[in-house]
Amino acid sequence: MTHSTSDTLAQSVASALRQAIQDGVYTCGDRLVELAISQEMSVSQNTARDAIYILEREGWAQKRARHGSFVRTFTRDEAEEVYALWAAVSALALSWALENIHRARLMQNLQPVVTQAHSVADAGHGHSVLAAIFNFHQVLASVIDRIGGRPQTAELLMRLRNQARLLELLREKQAPRTLEQWQALVAAYETLLGIIKFGDSYAAKSAIRQRIEADGAALLAVCYR
Repeated sequence: MTHSTSDTLAQSVASALRQAIQDGVYTCGDRLVELAISQEMSVSQNTARDAIYILEREGWAQKRARHGSFVRTFTRDEAEEVYALWAAVSALALSWALENIHRARLMQNLQPVVTQAHSVADAGHGHSVLAAIFNFHQVLASVIDRIGGRPQTAELLMRLRNQARLLELLREKQAPRTLEQWQALVAAYETLLGIIKFGDSYAAKSAIRQRIEADGAALLAVCYR
């Protein structure tokens, strides 16, 4: 399938906005103004509008009637729902991955991400640890799409992953983790990786569900007291 120049440009603008959100330039609740974005990035307002729509579809932004588009915000119930759904869909995706993809190939995709997380944690780069952890979930979604043949699951998984990323960015703004907490989080993912490599499908599915549920409970405790 070919893409028009306008589609490609909108994707490029969306990519820049996505990175700006992850870097904290835009935070939850910030308005995404088409005119300002078009001027800053030297594109038309239509292109800026299309880019914002891409972010809405991916879960990064939300449109409010008569008020425009904003970086997504969450009530406590919505945040709890994001993590509950993310845990359930991740468990299902991993179960399907283990049924349809050779473990060595799955590990070939996931191991480098956890190794990277370990390296940046040892260097004390907390924000980079967060990026690596969420890259783990992005890789899982990509694998279940490309190799596992489950595109709908992959799309849903990425949307939930993106919303959880927004929530974790909010947590880091309100209650930053200590170095020891970052290292403990990486160790938990190393344990998860070991279960994926050596355990049965049920154990791996339970492990990823419990990991995400634990992270969700910790976030709710500090961000929604």
